[in-house]
Amino acid sequence: MLLYLQTLETFLDEMLVVTAKFDELEQNLDTYLLGSSVDDTHELLQKHEEKRSTLERVSQPVLRKGQTSIRLIDEQKPQLQPNLQIVSMAAEEKKYVKDILNQLNTKYSQLIDMWDKRKKELIQCLNLKEFESGFQQVSLSF
Repeated sequence: MLLYLQTLETFLDEMLVVTAKFDELEQNLDTYLLGSSVDDTHELLQKHEEKRSTLERVSQPVLRKGQTSIRLIDEQKPQLQPNLQIVSMAAEEKKYVKDILNQLNTKYSQLIDMWDKRKKELIQCLNLKEFESGFQQVSLSF
Protein backbone atom coordinates (compact mmCIF):
# COMPACT_ATOMS: atom_id res chain seq x y z
CA MET A 1 0.00 0.00 0.00
CA LEU A 2 2.88 2.34 0.72
CA LEU A 3 4.13 2.07 -2.87
CA TYR A 4 0.84 3.18 -4.37
CA LEU A 5 0.61 6.14 -1.98
CA GLN A 6 4.17 7.20 -2.79
CA THR A 7 3.51 6.88 -6.51
CA LEU A 8 0.26 8.82 -6.16
CA GLU A 9 1.96 11.58 -4.18
CA THR A 10 4.78 11.84 -6.72
CA PHE A 11 2.25 11.92 -9.56
CA LEU A 12 0.33 14.77 -7.94
CA ASP A 13 3.52 16.76 -7.33
CA GLU A 14 4.69 16.26 -10.91
CA MET A 15 1.21 17.05 -12.24
CA LEU A 16 1.46 20.54 -10.73
CA VAL A 17 4.81 21.11 -12.43
CA VAL A 18 3.50 19.82 -15.77
CA THR A 19 0.38 21.95 -15.55
CA ALA A 20 2.54 25.05 -15.08
CA LYS A 21 4.78 23.97 -17.98
CA PHE A 22 1.69 23.36 -20.17
CA ASP A 23 0.52 26.91 -19.44
CA GLU A 24 3.95 28.28 -20.32
CA LEU A 25 4.08 26.28 -23.56
CA GLU A 26 0.58 27.39 -24.48
CA GLN A 27 1.62 31.03 -24.17
CA ASN A 28 4.75 30.35 -26.24
CA LEU A 29 2.76 28.58 -28.96
CA ASP A 30 0.10 31.27 -29.11
CA THR A 31 2.14 33.69 -31.18
CA TYR A 32 1.97 35.11 -34.64
CA LEU A 33 5.65 36.01 -34.90
CA LEU A 34 7.01 35.13 -38.33
CA GLY A 35 10.54 35.31 -39.65
CA SER A 36 11.56 38.27 -41.75
CA SER A 37 14.00 36.15 -43.75
CA VAL A 38 14.74 32.54 -44.62
CA ASP A 39 17.32 32.34 -41.82
CA ASP A 40 14.98 33.92 -39.25
CA THR A 41 12.24 31.48 -40.18
CA HIS A 42 14.63 28.50 -39.97
CA GLU A 43 15.57 29.67 -36.48
CA LEU A 44 11.91 29.96 -35.48
CA LEU A 45 11.28 26.46 -36.82
CA GLN A 46 14.21 25.09 -34.84
CA LYS A 47 12.95 26.73 -31.65
CA HIS A 48 9.50 25.39 -32.42
CA GLU A 49 10.86 21.84 -32.69
CA GLU A 50 12.51 22.33 -29.29
CA LYS A 51 9.11 23.23 -27.84
CA ARG A 52 7.73 19.91 -29.07
CA SER A 53 10.65 18.08 -27.46
CA THR A 54 10.01 19.94 -24.22
CA LEU A 55 6.33 19.07 -24.37
CA GLU A 56 7.12 15.39 -24.80
CA ARG A 57 9.85 15.42 -22.17
CA VAL A 58 7.70 16.98 -19.46
CA SER A 59 4.37 15.33 -20.21
CA GLN A 60 5.08 11.70 -20.99
CA PRO A 61 6.67 10.70 -17.65
CA VAL A 62 3.78 12.25 -15.72
CA LEU A 63 1.15 10.62 -17.91
CA ARG A 64 2.88 7.26 -17.40
CA LYS A 65 3.10 7.85 -13.66
CA GLY A 66 -0.65 8.54 -13.59
CA GLN A 67 -1.32 5.25 -15.38
CA THR A 68 1.01 3.51 -12.93
CA SER A 69 -0.89 5.06 -10.01
CA ILE A 70 -4.17 3.72 -11.36
CA ARG A 71 -2.64 0.28 -11.86
CA LEU A 72 -1.21 0.23 -8.33
CA ILE A 73 -4.54 1.31 -6.86
CA ASP A 74 -6.21 -1.56 -8.72
CA GLU A 75 -3.58 -4.00 -7.50
CA GLN A 76 -4.12 -2.92 -3.89
CA LYS A 77 -7.92 -3.30 -3.95
CA PRO A 78 -8.04 -7.06 -3.35
CA GLN A 79 -5.78 -6.69 -0.32
CA LEU A 80 -8.00 -3.93 1.03
CA GLN A 81 -11.34 -5.75 0.74
CA PRO A 82 -11.95 -6.28 4.48
CA ASN A 83 -11.95 -2.54 5.14
CA LEU A 84 -14.68 -0.99 2.98
CA GLN A 85 -13.72 2.54 3.99
CA ILE A 86 -10.21 2.05 2.57
CA VAL A 87 -11.63 0.43 -0.58
CA SER A 88 -13.95 3.39 -1.02
CA MET A 89 -11.04 5.78 -0.51
CA ALA A 90 -8.99 3.88 -3.11
CA ALA A 91 -11.89 4.08 -5.58
CA GLU A 92 -12.13 7.83 -5.01
CA GLU A 93 -8.38 8.21 -5.47
CA LYS A 94 -8.55 6.20 -8.68
CA LYS A 95 -11.37 8.40 -9.99
CA TYR A 96 -9.42 11.50 -9.01
CA VAL A 97 -6.28 10.30 -10.81
CA LYS A 98 -8.32 9.35 -13.89
CA ASP A 99 -9.92 12.79 -13.93
CA ILE A 100 -6.52 14.45 -13.69
CA LEU A 101 -5.15 12.20 -16.44
CA ASN A 102 -8.10 13.07 -18.67
CA GLN A 103 -7.48 16.77 -18.10
CA LEU A 104 -3.75 16.39 -18.77
CA ASN A 105 -4.40 14.34 -21.91
CA THR A 106 -6.91 16.92 -23.15
CA LYS A 107 -4.48 19.76 -22.53
CA TYR A 108 -1.67 17.75 -24.14
CA SER A 109 -3.83 17.17 -27.24
CA GLN A 110 -4.70 20.85 -27.42
CA LEU A 111 -1.02 21.78 -27.21
CA ILE A 112 -0.14 19.29 -29.93
CA ASP A 113 -2.85 20.82 -32.14
CA MET A 114 -1.49 24.30 -31.43
CA TRP A 115 2.03 23.09 -32.15
CA ASP A 116 0.96 21.52 -35.46
CA LYS A 117 -0.89 24.67 -36.51
CA ARG A 118 2.07 26.87 -35.65
CA LYS A 119 4.47 24.57 -37.51
CA LYS A 120 2.31 24.80 -40.63
CA GLU A 121 2.35 28.59 -40.36
CA LEU A 122 6.13 28.61 -40.04
CA ILE A 123 6.57 26.25 -42.99
CA GLN A 124 4.29 28.44 -45.09
CA CYS A 125 6.31 31.48 -44.04
CA LEU A 126 9.54 29.67 -44.91
CA ASN A 127 8.16 28.74 -48.33
CA LEU A 128 7.15 32.35 -48.93
CA LYS A 129 10.53 33.70 -47.80
CA GLU A 130 12.34 31.19 -50.02
CA PHE A 131 10.13 32.20 -52.96
CA GLU A 132 10.76 35.90 -52.27
CA SER A 133 14.51 35.29 -52.05
CA GLY A 134 14.52 33.33 -55.30
CA PHE A 135 12.39 35.97 -57.00
CA GLN A 136 14.78 38.73 -55.88
CA GLN A 137 17.76 36.80 -57.20
CA VAL A 138 16.04 36.28 -60.57
CA SER A 139 14.97 39.94 -60.67
CA LEU A 140 18.51 41.12 -59.98
CA SER A 141 19.87 39.02 -62.83
CA PHE A 142 17.74 40.89 -65.39
